[in-house]
Amino acid sequence: MENPKPKLKLPLPVISVGFPKTATTSLFHYFHCGRIPTSHYRCATKSNAKYGRFRCGDCIQHNIKEGNPIFANCGTFDVWAEINASDIFNSFKTIFLPQVEHLDLIHNEYPDATFVLTKRNPDDWVQSVLHWNELHTIFINTNITGLPAGMGETEEELRSFFLGHQERIRQFVTDYPSHTLVEVDIDDPDVHNYLEDAFGIDAKCWSKTNVGSYHGNVQMSSRDR
Repeated sequence: MENPKPKLKLPLPVISVGFPKTATTSLFHYFHCGRIPTSHYRCATKSNAKYGRFRCGDCIQHNIKEGNPIFANCGTFDVWAEINASDIFNSFKTIFLPQVEHLDLIHNEYPDATFVLTKRNPDDWVQSVLHWNELHTIFINTNITGLPAGMGETEEELRSFFLGHQERIRQFVTDYPSHTLVEVDIDDPDVHNYLEDAFGIDAKCWSKTNVGSYHGNVQMSSRDR
């Protein structure tokens, strides 16, 4: 007989609201290791992908355009470890960041969702953006709240955008305290223990994935802290 699915300590769904290059892959593997239905950037198989729904961000963007629930037909997941997507198929590449532009829609549909904000040393994040394929150009091309199109060429502009997003997430949860905010500082070596305390999944499930050195610390803030 198959073991029942584990139950997390915090409300579902769990939605990552951090940026690319902040250990979202490690976050995915952590929950996946804990046997929690989890998506990373892929939400559907290629065989049944429609409207670009092979990637979660494409599926979410399509639903918003059509006025559908944001996760409609994107899969049956409890954890969404990466909800953004880069438009890499056009010559002028941009990025879709619902964790920046559409927090209101997420709140309307999931007022009790747990938000996970992965973060790291801002200077290290900037260097990662500068050296990760075309991500730097993609940020410059995109008109984003906090980083208008054409901005982001300098390291200071990127750093300010990165830190500003963290403050906006904190303020959003302050304004809508039905959410739980879990902040994951990947530079703190005790991330595995803090994640276990927060979610109840074995600390051994945290591993370093996709980036040279990820560690971390978790902080929780909400009425359910």
